[in-house]
Amino acid sequence: MALPRKRTLPPSKSFDPEDFIDLPLVQQSLNNAIQYFAAEAKDILHDETIGPPEHTPGSPIEVVFLVWWRMEAARRAISHDPLGLELFLQRETEAGKGKSYRLDFVVGLEDPDECLECSERGIRFPDIAVEIDGHEWHERTKEQVDSRNQRDRALQSVGWKVFHFSGSEVVRRPLECVIEVMDFAWDALCLMRRQLRALRRLPRVA
Repeated sequence: MALPRKRTLPPSKSFDPEDFIDLPLVQQSLNNAIQYFAAEAKDILHDETIGPPEHTPGSPIEVVFLVWWRMEAARRAISHDPLGLELFLQRETEAGKGKSYRLDFVVGLEDPDECLECSERGIRFPDIAVEIDGHEWHERTKEQVDSRNQRDRALQSVGWKVFHFSGSEVVRRPLECVIEVMDFAWDALCLMRRQLRALRRLPRVA
């Protein structure tokens, strides 16, 4: 009995992985994913801007900064590692001599456990404030501008790093403003974590 002949299959078409992104199937999936995450991001940002008045943006320009911060943080989380930083809205702080100020944004640590451990070990993440001006929403007179400058000096005198942007800066180049703040905070976070790792290797003193 003769054995059946072995069929020879035609060689399959080979693809360079770099070409996959251009395939219609992948392009359609990519577009669907972008639309999905854009809708999710819009809902999240909407919830942030309609929360309690003490923790919501004080002007449309602040919303612009917040939107770009959230998007850049998400991009970095996808490209590298989670940012590990949080942008807190409308926080009150004291700056000596009984003076207190409401800041547009404060950059802090995202992980409360990391924050607690650093505090226990005497490692301090810098106080970082972001203030955004716009004559339509904030200062309108010379006296108000003088008051703003005095506030900045008071904050700096007690150790705050204050990033002050004009409203037109944020509108014209929002991503650059966000990256300026985020890179400074990220460098500070990396330094803090290096110090923390070094202390973890040392025995604790009872």
